[in-house]
Amino acid sequence: MKVYLRNWQRGSIVPFLLGVVLGSCAPDEICFSDNTSLVQLEFLTILYEGTDSAEVVNDTLIFNSITAQATDSVFVEGDTLAKLALPVNTADTVTWFLFDSDRGMDSLQLSYRVFRRLISEECGPEQIFDELNPGSTSFDSVVIIAPLLNQQIVKNVEVYY
Repeated sequence: MKVYLRNWQRGSIVPFLLGVVLGSCAPDEICFSDNTSLVQLEFLTILYEGTDSAEVVNDTLIFNSITAQATDSVFVEGDTLAKLALPVNTADTVTWFLFDSDRGMDSLQLSYRVFRRLISEECGPEQIFDELNPGSTSFDSVVIIAPLLNQQIVKNVEVYY
């Protein structure tokens, strides 16, 4: 069966379909952001082979607990990890992490810049954490790989034992 449309009907279908498609977008899809408050850490160690060469390898640690100063939350408890994501303090520009592992107690201070920007009136503001910097630490070395906290980034910080 063929359907014939009048000229005015043909001109109305395209705008109608476009309105249905655009009107069906959920606000969550429009308001999505890759920014996060999680810092991605990777634990590494340097293996020295003789006096002239060294190899950097992932280091798996047994953690009794990982906590952050000024909170009673325990982020990791009784786990073996080489990589992990930890939340920074969203109300401050510095976070102190305390690591209780099979190698003893260690601490790491991270500072960062926090700024907010408006996504849209419907979505509201988003909080962005960038300019990540290591502060005081008891680890051998801490290297910032990516200073922006973002879901697309798989590693922000390398921590060396």
